[in-house]
Amino acid sequence: MRRFKWMGMLLGVGILLGACSSKKLSESDQLLVDYLVQDYQIYFDFPLVLNDFSATVQKEGELIDQETNEPIYEGDRVTLIRGSEPKDNEVVRVTGEYKEGDLNGIFVEIHSEPTEYSEESLEQLAVAFLSEHDIAKQVSLIDQKVKENEREIIFRFKTEQDTVIKVYVNQDLKQVVGFLKTDDEDL
Repeated sequence: MRRFKWMGMLLGVGILLGACSSKKLSESDQLLVDYLVQDYQIYFDFPLVLNDFSATVQKEGELIDQETNEPIYEGDRVTLIRGSEPKDNEVVRVTGEYKEGDLNGIFVEIHSEPTEYSEESLEQLAVAFLSEHDIAKQVSLIDQKVKENEREIIFRFKTEQDTVIKVYVNQDLKQVVGFLKTDDEDL
């Protein structure tokens, strides 16, 4: 049974890759897109209509800050971008960041309408997400911030191994939409 599940997932990835990219990706880029699709399926349950997406891959060192001329991210960034206009609660973009082939973070942008929320309940969602996905069992909140003109609130936690993890929670959906393992002090 487990074998059939993997075959089904690989078939789904193959369909996604054929459907979501109009330009031919290199073999290594295609592998990164495969990883992103698999990681998305592990961490998120938001429906994804694969035919509506195109894939881009930015290799380590390609993302350069215009002012400092320094790399913005040390690793590879893979993005699936919706080509059509999203409806409410549909995925607009999925971005995965990989360092040396390992997932360092994933973020899902969802089209949603504003609603009321409690920051405390959203923090509890973030902590539960980290525990449920075995990212971290014990965390302590360092700080939090609502992204300017955005619908996400970012919680920054310190883990029991003294690493820092940012967790992004969509205020409207009341769901985790991303995380990033980081050593960056900035929120």
